[in-house]
Amino acid sequence: MSSTPFAPPILRRLRFARWALVWESAWPAFAPALGVIGVFLVLALFDLLPLLPAPLHAFSLLVLGASFALALFRAARRLSIPGVNAARRRIEAKSGLLHRPLEALADRPMEPLDGASRELWEAHRRRMAAAVGRLRVGWPEASLARIDPWALRALLALLLLTGAVVAGGSWQGRVLRALQPDFATLPPPPPPALDIWVTPPAYTGLPPRFLRPGEKGVIPVPVGSKLLAELHGGTSLPHLAIDGKRRAFAVIDKTNFEAQETLVKRETIAVSDNGRSLGRWRIRIVPDLPPKIAFAQPPKAAGGGALRLSYRASDDYGVAGVEAVIRRSLSEPPIRLALPLYGADKKSVTATSYVDLTASPWAGLWVEIRLLAKDALGQTGESRSVRMILPERVFRNPVARAIIALRKKLVADPGSRKSVASALDALKNEPQRYRNDALVFLSLGFAADELRLSARAVPEVVGLLWQVALRIEEGGVPLAESRLRKIEQKLHEALAGHARTQQIDRLMRQLEKALRHYFAAMAQNQARRKQPQTAPFNGSNVISSRDLERLIERARELAANGDRQAALQLLSQLETMLENLRTLTAAQEKALARGEAMMRDMREMMKRQQRLLDQSFRAREEA
Repeated sequence: MSSTPFAPPILRRLRFARWALVWESAWPAFAPALGVIGVFLVLALFDLLPLLPAPLHAFSLLVLGASFALALFRAARRLSIPGVNAARRRIEAKSGLLHRPLEALADRPMEPLDGASRELWEAHRRRMAAAVGRLRVGWPEASLARIDPWALRALLALLLLTGAVVAGGSWQGRVLRALQPDFATLPPPPPPALDIWVTPPAYTGLPPRFLRPGEKGVIPVPVGSKLLAELHGGTSLPHLAIDGKRRAFAVIDKTNFEAQETLVKRETIAVSDNGRSLGRWRIRIVPDLPPKIAFAQPPKAAGGGALRLSYRASDDYGVAGVEAVIRRSLSEPPIRLALPLYGADKKSVTATSYVDLTASPWAGLWVEIRLLAKDALGQTGESRSVRMILPERVFRNPVARAIIALRKKLVADPGSRKSVASALDALKNEPQRYRNDALVFLSLGFAADELRLSARAVPEVVGLLWQVALRIEEGGVPLAESRLRKIEQKLHEALAGHARTQQIDRLMRQLEKALRHYFAAMAQNQARRKQPQTAPFNGSNVISSRDLERLIERARELAANGDRQAALQLLSQLETMLENLRTLTAAQEKALARGEAMMRDMREMMKRQQRLLDQSFRAREEA
């Protein structure tokens, strides 16, 4: 019988089993001590202990050291070295062996065996060796759930990982500070925190600019910018110095202060607290230059007598408004016309506007026109002046032409009011020349009476005569056209401003209605003259009212979807189409008038030829 009860493979597994048992015994015993070390490392990595007063810092280290020593003492008492029997029990349990075959292999007979007994003993050992088979030691188990049922070890591990990330490369210094309470000096108070920034005026569209301590170079700042400085954690009243002129901050509470200033002509900003400089910056005030404006094309007359004004305007931060100033002489007040702005970029604007000034007393006279552009600060830029004859309406009806001639005479010479009144009475007494229109009859009589009564009635009569001439010439077309232009202007202002969607939709519907009335008035006027409908109004391939209504419908959809700039562009396109329509209509009417004049001339010529033939026939008979 061998002196060694186990084979070498079994002996190796027994050694492994003993080490596993030592681990399973030591880990729970030393876990509290390791937990104390983990708590210390968390406090050190987050740099919390140096924030405590020195006595409390030292006391915390003392508590942690005592806890560590106590945990080590208790671990030493609980730690035990397992024997061979315990190792055999572990292997038998992990391998699932029954009847303790390893213990049976380790047994020795108490007395010497004879031949039959020896054979029986060896057979028993062979059977136990066969039962051993493949042995398993199994992985060691910490069994920490028994001493840590709340799984605080997971929280500690998470805090250690976070602390390591926060500390980064400075972990050694933090651990050293945690082990050395500073009894020499108390920690100094944190330095005051200064927040200072410059906010440009809202119209510039520029974002606020934060000023960082130690920032070098010259910082450009728009004129009129607001400087706001806030100091937190100060120990005394700080001061703000701009170009050497100091003033104290306003007190919010004991440790917070605030200062505000508008920057107009400043170059250096400095902040100090209790004689200590907290920051110094050099700034450069960027002036807001006046806008520029010029005629894109010379002003000229458009269809229907409207004045066409095309311009280009620009400004460094955006054009706020454009107007046209029309002047006849220095002694007379000028006509000022606000012009619409198109497009999202107000820094560079190119637009065309149509203005109907045919009703003005200056229509047909020489005037000077110049353009003015304004920015948000109220600065203005002017274009060069252009001298031109203000467009006037051409009247074909002889009575309307006569009334307009009298109106011009009255404007040029208000002292001729009595002679103008007599001429108006003469026109009034020929009602067949204006189709017996009762309203025209009454208006002419009223105008003549007012001129005879007082010279102060001249301005009122000038306006009345214009309306009478329009009624004789065009019927209801001028009123419909004037209403259409007014709604276009309101819609321009609503789209360019901040009007609500409901208001824009209402104006769009009013524009559609005014457009239909305008087309109906044109058709009625042509029917009254017994003229065939011209192409723009009969639905031909040139243009139709339905085409323009579809354009308005598309502009309404764009405005409802929030794209107001695209709606403005469509509205500008609509105005251009209407002006082209008026130009085309006026040209067709002129061509028709020329045709009528040719027919009249032909009839006169035929009458003269007939008279000559009659004279020749009578002369032949008399001979």
